[in-house]
Amino acid sequence: MLINRCLRQGRQPGLSLVLATQRPASLHPDVVSQSDLLICHRLTSSDDILALEASRPLYMQESLRAYLKKMGSERGAALIVDDHSESVHMIRVRPRMSWHGGGEPSALEPCREEKEETKTQIPEQFT
Repeated sequence: MLINRCLRQGRQPGLSLVLATQRPASLHPDVVSQSDLLICHRLTSSDDILALEASRPLYMQESLRAYLKKMGSERGAALIVDDHSESVHMIRVRPRMSWHGGGEPSALEPCREEKEETKTQIPEQFT
């Protein structure tokens, strides 16, 4: 597979690859083990947790499950595993700010107060 070949040669200067997935368990094990930088947001599937745990570097003081437990369900929380500096960092990504307030789709109708709040947040140039 072409991706596996790129990963094996990935340590060569000038060759970079960025992959993003919501299902780490579906990746080939070489993909995670050859990654220099891993950014992991909250995981809920045990298969995904086990896939990342299997390639846990030795310098990680705790198990991946322990780090995920520390992250909790806070929005924007992420775990960064950096092979270059051999360090692990827990971060919080700031909320997305946009003219529509960065809201997420919902199956439920928002209450009247939320609708009025949204109207006042939209800049005049967008109305």
